Amino acid sequence: MKTKPDPMPDMIHEDVNFISDILGIRVSFYWRPLITDNVTDTLRLWASPQTRRPFMIVLSMELHHMLKNNGGDYLLYLSKLKELSSILGQFGNSSQIIWLHQYPTIDPKHDEIFSDKIYHYNKDIRQILKVYSGIRIWDSSNQFAVEYIRGCAVHSQRETVGDFSLQYTTCKDFIHTGYTALSLATQLLYNDFCNIKLYGSIRSSI
Repeated sequence: MKTKPDPMPDMIHEDVNFISDILGIRVSFYWRPLITDNVTDTLRLWASPQTRRPFMIVLSMELHHMLKNNGGDYLLYLSKLKELSSILGQFGNSSQIIWLHQYPTIDPKHDEIFSDKIYHYNKDIRQILKVYSGIRIWDSSNQFAVEYIRGCAVHSQRETVGDFSLQYTTCKDFIHTGYTALSLATQLLYNDFCNIKLYGSIRSSI
């Protein structure tokens, strides 16, 4: 397995590529927290018949749009999402398109990001994207995040390693779901990817 950058940073807020010569696959992570022209232009390029399209595209962009310093304009976000979804609809059956629901957070920690707000975003996102049969909403691992939040309410330090709190693993990070839940969610997502090969579709998606 080769990665770029190498070594991998602890917190990834940049583009990253994973390449496996053994499996013959390349996985690219693009740090695009906001729906901007950069995102839509890239997708338009991939949707072009002259371009080799990715086998699978996984997206999730909403949390950063909730912040006031990024505009915090809900209606503007929905407008941008409609533009984005129309581009994704151009892929048809040539690429698997998956939209990941935003997980709930540990409340109350923030006046701009909280679970009720995330729920309404997810609900309206589903209404916009359901028009396109080629876009699948993946929320099968939400129960892991919910159970993680319950665990934090009972014992907020249960995932602390000694005196050192690892990023994305402790209840001190109210936005990012902990490693235990993410590990289970990742395994479930891998299973769904395998189902595409075996059955031709993602069976556990809703």
